[in-house]
Amino acid sequence: MSHSISMSYFTLGGKGISQSLYLNTMSYQIASPLLLRVQWGIQNFPYNTLAKNNPVFESGLFLSGAELQYKPSDKLEMRLQFNRMPNYMYNRYWYDNPLRPYRSSLWDWDEKK
Repeated sequence: MSHSISMSYFTLGGKGISQSLYLNTMSYQIASPLLLRVQWGIQNFPYNTLAKNNPVFESGLFLSGAELQYKPSDKLEMRLQFNRMPNYMYNRYWYDNPLRPYRSSLWDWDEKK
């Protein structure tokens, strides 16, 4: 299990928004070649004068991903994944930006290579 907590504040034109985010990744080795991972989080916007009543900035619990990984050898790996990021991350820039490094899984950034 791994945890991360982040807090941020953004201001524009005298208005601002703050966000706190808790992210939890849990891994469970079901059998020797079979691994289950689940990632969930809680986001909160305690201060928001920038975009009041915008559904993108709703606080609450979210499931950002689940993965079933089958890796019987170094040359064979199969993954069944479900990925969903919070609403504010869901845009074309996030998914189609050529400057963003490629990742094959939601958890690739957490793995030390």
